[in-house]
Amino acid sequence: MAVRPTLAEPPADRGADRSERVAPSATDIELLRALDQTEPQRARAALAELWARHAAATLAFLERLGGQRAVAEDVLSDVFLRVAEPGRAHRGGSVRAWILTIAANRLRDRRREGRRRAERERTAARHEPVAPGEPAVLDDELEAALATLPVQLRAAVELRHSQQLPHADVARVLGVSLRTAKTWSADGLGRLRALLDGDQP
Repeated sequence: MAVRPTLAEPPADRGADRSERVAPSATDIELLRALDQTEPQRARAALAELWARHAAATLAFLERLGGQRAVAEDVLSDVFLRVAEPGRAHRGGSVRAWILTIAANRLRDRRREGRRRAERERTAARHEPVAPGEPAVLDDELEAALATLPVQLRAAVELRHSQQLPHADVARVLGVSLRTAKTWSADGLGRLRALLDGDQP
């Protein structure tokens, strides 16, 4: 399906026949099933509805993990293209958690690609002095505190407390055991509170 969604223009087919549109009351599972059907316009409408329901939360998750909005938006588009791939399996549970799993995996892929590219550039320009980068400007104290957490703790806190996912879904998104997900969430929240209270050395 050659649809590249953007925040400003979701992947809907505005000219679709009424009979090919998805019902507003359709569940997320029904929308996923519609993606695998043979009616392209219905599939596009289903993807547009999934976008409307989950894109904002997925973008917020990616921004928390990635930091840069431009990167997060690019990954977000890729995520929904992957959601629409024929035969992509959803094995039960929360559809949002499944979408966030794809997002987390794609962001990790982007980071690996970025590290490899940066290493090649460092090798090519090893003789050039590297100027220290300026710290990112954060919106508020909470964002600043979140940015100091290790990525796995930050992800667990974001999923558990901002996205309000149960620990089981947090574990599935992050690809860890339930016990690890609970530990990361608790440790991340504890560190966050210490930072905000000024107790962190």
